[in-house]
Amino acid sequence: MKYYLSILFLIVCSSLVSAQELSFGEVNRRSLAYYYAQNWKALIALGDSALVQDFDYYILRYRLGIAYYESGNYWKSQRHFEKAYALNNEDPYLREYLYYSYLFSGNEGNALFFAKNMEDTLQQKIGISRYKLLDYINVEGGAKLSSNRDSLSTLGYLAIGFGQQLGYHWKIYHELSFIGQDYKGLNYNQYEYYLRGNGYMGKSWELIPAFRYLGVRGQGAVTIENNPSQIVVGEQNYRELGLVGYLGLSKQHRRWKFNIHTAYMYRKSDNFIQLDSSSSPTSPPPVQYSFIQHNHFVQYGLGAKYMIPIGQQGLVLGADLLLKQDFQASQVDPIWLLGIDYWHGYRWGVSLSFLSAKTNTFLEKDAAIFNNITGDIDYRIHIALRYSFSPNISIYGLYQYEKRYEAYFNFKYNTFLLGLNIKL
Repeated sequence: MKYYLSILFLIVCSSLVSAQELSFGEVNRRSLAYYYAQNWKALIALGDSALVQDFDYYILRYRLGIAYYESGNYWKSQRHFEKAYALNNEDPYLREYLYYSYLFSGNEGNALFFAKNMEDTLQQKIGISRYKLLDYINVEGGAKLSSNRDSLSTLGYLAIGFGQQLGYHWKIYHELSFIGQDYKGLNYNQYEYYLRGNGYMGKSWELIPAFRYLGVRGQGAVTIENNPSQIVVGEQNYRELGLVGYLGLSKQHRRWKFNIHTAYMYRKSDNFIQLDSSSSPTSPPPVQYSFIQHNHFVQYGLGAKYMIPIGQQGLVLGADLLLKQDFQASQVDPIWLLGIDYWHGYRWGVSLSFLSAKTNTFLEKDAAIFNNITGDIDYRIHIALRYSFSPNISIYGLYQYEKRYEAYFNFKYNTFLLGLNIKL
């Protein structure tokens, strides 16, 4: 009896294995039927099983790419379209699908680099231009509210920028910004110019050079009280020059994106104080003080992001380590930045981040942020929301909580910011 049961068990197992085995004709016939029926789930299951059994050919990769594309999984559609393109690069529909898979998966660099392989009619259909002197405009403004109003007033911020496309390999961004704040009786105005390039080198490699200039002007009254009978007043003028050079390199590999960078920062400050001798009979003769200081910093950084697709949504986890060296202090300060981004199609997205620094004068986001404001950052919590009315118009808002400290007092910042981005 046991002998017959064993034979029956082997027959059933062999039948199940045979039922799972596919033939070329069956794969082609069923995948075509699922394709016309737009049964993407069944087509994906069939295609993945066929690939495991070494059925790998152009039309199967093409249909699988479309199935993943229509399901909103642009990362996997990109992979299958790349395989299909390696087998046949003459199909204009395939090139269009691959371009949009790059674009919708956030790999704009690969999309632009790939566009140069398209014929003129396809580029015109999609709306691709080789050169755009005005690609998009970005405007943002906000305020930082200090918990120590006696020493730090509300900081006002305004920035306007625009992007350019120079061929299939380069995009350029220019930005002018202004910051104004009263700090311990002095009125400070800071003007900045930021320039960034994004060079797309193919195979998901990207070169990111950037430059930043800032000029600070501060002016206000000074009161020095040596004792109740000797009060000296005067005027203080502060000047600062800041220069930043930045070079970054990033590489995207499937769901991973890695980046490294190095940067040099130079700050020159001139603090000029002139005391008024006529302020008191007991005041000393007119005195002028000038303090000039030069600071040099270098920064190194590395980071990684990982993309988790969830249907037409996506989750991105990221971590960055920055190392800033102050040449004067001969010390290296580590800065940690952890982030999580969630996007729901192209319509809206939210990002959260946490930064631990315990220092100042460092760069973030390809030198788009230069933390040179007074006070060391202890830690910072950041939340941002973005909503797109269309693929060309989006707005975003930001709230940020910072804990900072000075030599003699601690304080907190609550930052609110609104921005508008228009793609032309």
